[in-house]
Amino acid sequence: MKKHFSWMLFTSLIWAMILCFPHPALPKENTLSVATSIAPLASLIKEIADNEAEVICIIPPGSEPHTFELKPKDMVRLEKAKLLFAVGWNFENFIKQLLIHLSEKVDIVEVNKGIEPIYYASKEPNPHIWLSANNIITITHTIAEYLSQIDPSNREYYFKNAQSLITKIQELHHRFSQKFRSLKNRSFIASHPSWSYLARDYDLQEIGVLEEGPHQIPSPRAIKDLIQKAREKGTKLVLADRLHNPQLAEMIAREIGGKVLYLDVLGSPDTSCWELLERNLEPIYQALSEHEQPDNSN
Repeated sequence: MKKHFSWMLFTSLIWAMILCFPHPALPKENTLSVATSIAPLASLIKEIADNEAEVICIIPPGSEPHTFELKPKDMVRLEKAKLLFAVGWNFENFIKQLLIHLSEKVDIVEVNKGIEPIYYASKEPNPHIWLSANNIITITHTIAEYLSQIDPSNREYYFKNAQSLITKIQELHHRFSQKFRSLKNRSFIASHPSWSYLARDYDLQEIGVLEEGPHQIPSPRAIKDLIQKAREKGTKLVLADRLHNPQLAEMIAREIGGKVLYLDVLGSPDTSCWELLERNLEPIYQALSEHEQPDNSN
């Protein structure tokens, strides 16, 4: 009897421990699967869909999106996706490969809808739209709308989450609009045209780009002209990331007596888009502030 009681007590304790300790939730049956190309879009979809969708991010952080090629394991992951959210404007070169090899056609949604493009010198639209508060708001509406079309039962939920996200972005945008408005020095050089839309948001001046695309290095004459232009305008800041020729960015900074600021273009799927935006905006503001000329008029 005593042995039986001890066994009951032991099993009761085990069940109590199982129930009290947190454990991962089991995936829902028939969970909506949605794919996207880059981490910033993945984070947007996660915030809008929350637990109602499984989000597949194709391009891992640290990879060059312009030249990324799909691997067999990526194709396997994408087989169950109902939608693929892409930047568009020829940003994702792998999409043609995707359409050829998938057994079932996946619906592709380009999130650039409704965004006024900024054009490269080559007349192609600049696809780096996710690094702008105003663009993120437009993209959020697009994602919520298309999620609602394939999952109409959760439409209200998606748009509620989208509005909450938009409110955060609007507050962040207003705060930095006030901060940048106080600056006299607003110019910079970009190692890659990732920051053109951010510059448009805050009336900053991008006076030149070192590398419009992978391995598109400017001529020595173009570099000389850009250095001269920077000196004339008092530009001291080069915005860069380590995917695009940091050596050239460092050389330009030395020539103009300025600095290179390395920023995060893609973040990670677990970094919210507004956190990524703030992570870039604050250092840009601080770097421009460092080179403000004192007002000696009094």
